[in-house]
Amino acid sequence: MKTAAVAGARGHDVVLLERASQLGGNLNVLRLLPTRSEWHVAVENLERELELAGVDVRLDTDFDADALRALAPAALLVATGSLWDRSGYTQRRPERPGNPRRPAA
Repeated sequence: MKTAAVAGARGHDVVLLERASQLGGNLNVLRLLPTRSEWHVAVENLERELELAGVDVRLDTDFDADALRALAPAALLVATGSLWDRSGYTQRRPERPGNPRRPAA
């Protein structure tokens, strides 16, 4: 979202295609946590930046080769999203299972 907003603000014609019905991705998951509800502000701020930059946001949109040909972009940036790491790995807790750099016992 930020990259699209910056490109739009710099004068590029930007189309942001989002498969979901709302923007925000994992930020929307964070804001559902009891102590993290304020994360909605981050999503709202990014949405406002997109609006101010004139970005064409299309929700509930699948993207495939035909969509790419129809848009005929001069450049393409693909952000595929991410999944939460459920391995238990964290740099702050090197002793936890799942850490590939876990000290030998």
